[in-house]
Amino acid sequence: MNLLSLLMLSAVANIAVQEAKPVGNSMMWVTTEDYPAVALREGMEGASAVQLSISAEGAVTGCSVTASSGHRILDDLTCNLLKLRGQFDPAKDRRGRAMASQYDQRVRWQLPKDGDLARQPAPQPFSMVADFDVSETGEIENCRTSWQTALPGAPDFCAGRNSVPMVPFRDATGKAVRRHVIFRSSVTIEDSVDPNPTAHPPAAAPIK
Repeated sequence: MNLLSLLMLSAVANIAVQEAKPVGNSMMWVTTEDYPAVALREGMEGASAVQLSISAEGAVTGCSVTASSGHRILDDLTCNLLKLRGQFDPAKDRRGRAMASQYDQRVRWQLPKDGDLARQPAPQPFSMVADFDVSETGEIENCRTSWQTALPGAPDFCAGRNSVPMVPFRDATGKAVRRHVIFRSSVTIEDSVDPNPTAHPPAAAPIK
């Protein structure tokens, strides 16, 4: 097998057969609350199209503007926010191995209604599970965070946690023992239910 054949085989192996996929709702990575004050004052609107560089670990490592909104401040902020908040399941090659890839995204900057600016943002659904071990001396080890539904901009539950020891768990005899802890947190948005259905009786059927 010559060098050209080897290079061709290598190129085929590096072709993604499974594209990178956003973790959670990528539309929430940039929201109305992120609108720059100067852009609001000057009435700036537009759509920023960007190409993201995704690492084999699913992190956003780069961002380039492919179509400008017409306002550099909006384009730059789009990239900064997507690099900060973007999370991906990485692309996979033919052998199922994670690989670096590109991902195209478009963010529409549209001026909010005046009434919306004075209100706090509505809560967003998310689901997070974290687990860690507490050693016999109270040290926190092996902390891992798993997002079922990501919350944009949320801090990592495990960040810095290993540096703060806990009071160790003890068994029935008072001996310090190692324990595994699972922490769950979530917000669910559901349809509202009438709290007083009797206050709204069904209309009477017409008399024939």
